[in-house]
Amino acid sequence: MLKLHRLALCLVLTGTVLTTSSSAQATATASATSNLELFGGVSKVYTGIQGQNTSFTAGGDFILRRFAGFVPSAEVRGTYAFRKGNIAAEKNILGGIKLTREFGSVHPYVDFLAGRGSINFPNKTYGGSLYEYVSGTVLSPGGGIDFSLDSHWSAKLDFQYQRWGVPVTGSGSIYSRSVTAGVEYRFNFDSLGRRHKKTRDYKD
Repeated sequence: MLKLHRLALCLVLTGTVLTTSSSAQATATASATSNLELFGGVSKVYTGIQGQNTSFTAGGDFILRRFAGFVPSAEVRGTYAFRKGNIAAEKNILGGIKLTREFGSVHPYVDFLAGRGSINFPNKTYGGSLYEYVSGTVLSPGGGIDFSLDSHWSAKLDFQYQRWGVPVTGSGSIYSRSVTAGVEYRFNFDSLGRRHKKTRDYKD
């Protein structure tokens, strides 16, 4: 838990430093119009029961609009454990709202996601009871930072704190944490449209 808190604190401090250094610069990547962003990465998941998973997370954001440096978007993502550990392996698919603030090439964000998830128990047991598979609702507030590398590619750091409504504890809930490092690709449809128009005008 202490290591996780330190990682989250380092993420925030890194974003603050880079935001301060880049906010005075108006970069071409910050002003580029993008409607769709796809991302993927490797996640370390602290399951909230016992043990850890190493997982793959992938998803996409559909940008709704831009105003005063803020970028709201609709997000869908999924996470699947490929190193499941010996106790519990979590997977989920979530959707919700993400709000990004653009400071030059540094884009911190917060999000709130919800969806469904399932937990597999490799040993068919947990806490003295027989379990093979349980599923339930997942609520996932979180945040992170995207670092633009050029007009299309970004590096991503992401943190999610998840409440799982599953009947494996007396309270009926478990709380897991997920830290993801990955990359993001932005599709610039406006740029493609302008390029197509220029080609058509040239042919005419």
